[in-house]
Amino acid sequence: MLAADRDGNTISGMFKPFRISYVLDRAKVEGEVDIKRVVRQRESELRVAHHGRPGRQKMSETRQELAENEEWTCGRGLAHHSAVPAKMAEYLAALAETLRTHLRTIDTSDATGQAEWGAYRELAEGYADLADRLGTTAARMRGYRDLPAAPHLEEELADPALMEVFAEFVEVETELAAFLMKSADQDQATLRDFEQAES
Repeated sequence: MLAADRDGNTISGMFKPFRISYVLDRAKVEGEVDIKRVVRQRESELRVAHHGRPGRQKMSETRQELAENEEWTCGRGLAHHSAVPAKMAEYLAALAETLRTHLRTIDTSDATGQAEWGAYRELAEGYADLADRLGTTAARMRGYRDLPAAPHLEEELADPALMEVFAEFVEVETELAAFLMKSADQDQATLRDFEQAES
């Protein structure tokens, strides 16, 4: 949360899970309300969107594991935020496999079938490559968990631009979560239709 001192001269922002503190002079606090709104919106939407969904426990365990450490460092922040890219890598790998599986259903006896087969193969290979690279990067990111704490420049930490960038990150993160939930609901409906047709 953001808090101003009694004189209103400074604001300290504690953004979980980053736990980064910012100190701003009074002339630079115009963005306070917007940032608070974005963070509250994100927390609210993610609580609703992720309730009871697969993968929630893994994310919670990651937060709990990191919270057990008394000192929050940039390395622990990297490890915490590696969970989403790692899950995105799994998503891309599953998408690639879905596209690849569809290949054998295409009749390639004419030009249209050949064109579709080529498109699906190209996309399957592309997403499989992305999944591999993203998964590798996410694993490397988590591997920096015990990175020694380094000194930081106070004058740079006080730059309001840091909060603006973080607010943009939170906004995109929230939009991604909402989009994924909508897409998952549609795909689950399709899956139910397939299951009912086979029964």
